Amino acid sequence: MFVAARFTPAMPTTRAPRRSPRLAASARRLAPSGTSAPARDLLSFSRHPFRIVPSTTAAGAGAVPASARRAASARIRANASDADADADDAPVNADALLREMADTSDLGKRGELFFVGQMILLLCVAFPPIDLGEDVQMNLSGNSFFDPLIGLALIALAGLLLTRGVRDLGNSLTPFPKPRGDNVLKTKGAYAATRHPMYSGLVFGSFGLALATGSPVRTFFAAVLTFLLNEKAATEELFLEEMHGKETYEAYSKTTPRLVPNVQGLGALLEEAAGGALVKDSFGGGGEKKEGGDDE
Repeated sequence: MFVAARFTPAMPTTRAPRRSPRLAASARRLAPSGTSAPARDLLSFSRHPFRIVPSTTAAGAGAVPASARRAASARIRANASDADADADDAPVNADALLREMADTSDLGKRGELFFVGQMILLLCVAFPPIDLGEDVQMNLSGNSFFDPLIGLALIALAGLLLTRGVRDLGNSLTPFPKPRGDNVLKTKGAYAATRHPMYSGLVFGSFGLALATGSPVRTFFAAVLTFLLNEKAATEELFLEEMHGKETYEAYSKTTPRLVPNVQGLGALLEEAAGGALVKDSFGGGGEKKEGGDDE
């Protein structure tokens, strides 16, 4: 009588990875006394001849695919770039600016006299100390109608240069010719049109007010202010060359004028200002665009 024997297939056994006896001995020597075997395994190395990684006991499921590492690196670089852009576009710190103006530790070395003279001349342009009467009026165009229009256009241009200059300069803003210690050389935005857009704005605004009012006294003080600001800009540029390097600043100076904006840079500012107004209208003054609008 035959007895049927049950056939049980042999289960494959998992072989432990072979380790070099020399590496295992090194791991035992490096491990402190009393270290368990799994902990010593962490000190061993895989059999791969070209890379040093933990053995299968430790590597396991913790490996990160190369594609995931590349994606994470790209996100880190993008976040760093955004952080740098945010730092450049940060609004002016008014408290830091006031503290700098009140600081007397470096008095006389920052060009304070330029700032004092600038403020006096601006007050003289706004409030002429001499009144020549209505009989003495300036009429450059020969038509009393055009001079006020030209003056208003210059005042509008001055407002654009001043506001963009302050915004683009950010926390590097200072009223003195000597730049702040954390100064960043700006070459874009308003500073692509002129190296000193705020000085240009003060000059255009002063002459614009003189034309709009037909005041020869204002015209005289505007001319004196232009001379002073040109000298202040020249002094400031010496500091900037010392801080950022003469070759770097000279390369910037060759493409960007000191006070009179170039056509390309000024056109870009006007286009951006007009485009911003159009976008605001297309959004209806709100944060979301109206339905049916075309993307531009």
